[in-house]
Amino acid sequence: MVEDNLIKISVEKEIKSLFKYYLNLLEQLHLDEDKHNLIRKQILDSSNETLRDLLQFLSYFDFTINPARVENAAKQRQIIYSKSIYSPPLILE
Repeated sequence: MVEDNLIKISVEKEIKSLFKYYLNLLEQLHLDEDKHNLIRKQILDSSNETLRDLLQFLSYFDFTINPARVENAAKQRQIIYSKSIYSPPLILE
């Protein structure tokens, strides 16, 4: 289902973005190499576990796209995704 895949892609992107931010903050600290590597590993492990758990939880749900809300958000320029979703052509009569 396209909607479920879109949710998974969005969640994965946001989780990765959050933990990359944490890694960037870590780089700003001036720690010795052993301490730095330990904290980095903990951040990465937590990121992977969080992502797995959240995606597993989301698999319990079925999502649908609300076309009116998508159109409204697009008009207000609230959607900033570069992913394309292809669907069969619509026939208008």
